[in-house]
Amino acid sequence: MPSDLTKSDVCSLPFPDSTFDAGYSAHVFYHIDDVASQAKAYREICRVVRPGGRVVLVLANARPLLFPVRMLMRIAADTPVLSGALRRLRPPGPLPYRPMTLRWMRRQLSPFGTVRMTCHALEPVWLSPHVPESSGFGAALLRLMTTAERVATKQLVRLGNYVLITVNKGQ
Repeated sequence: MPSDLTKSDVCSLPFPDSTFDAGYSAHVFYHIDDVASQAKAYREICRVVRPGGRVVLVLANARPLLFPVRMLMRIAADTPVLSGALRRLRPPGPLPYRPMTLRWMRRQLSPFGTVRMTCHALEPVWLSPHVPESSGFGAALLRLMTTAERVATKQLVRLGNYVLITVNKGQ
């Protein structure tokens, strides 16, 4: 079955309003460095989904309470005076990284429909290479995290490193 692919800017999608039944994006929007452009990307993906459709986004949680060092690093990076000093200490990576707060994301998406946020992943990318599953502790920790994600996904949204956002687009 052939499929059509279109290369485009996520901030300016080349499709008419209400073109698709669903929209999906994973780990993209927080790599847009400009806050206004991130907001535009949210509007664009919601614009091209028909009323009654669904938008699904996997994004970084800028303030993961379970990982206070990561949370404090993001708060410092978002503080104007500190961010310049931090950039001088550690050069930026190959991609911009600017995750926004869960509250900010909800504000951007709420005008389009019902927003549901759940925990997508408690563990950071750092965990697997540093706490191997082959160790008893690593295996127990991974079991605990995956069970918690399955059982209490909505309650854990503020704790983990990644969030799954579903927007059921209104009329």
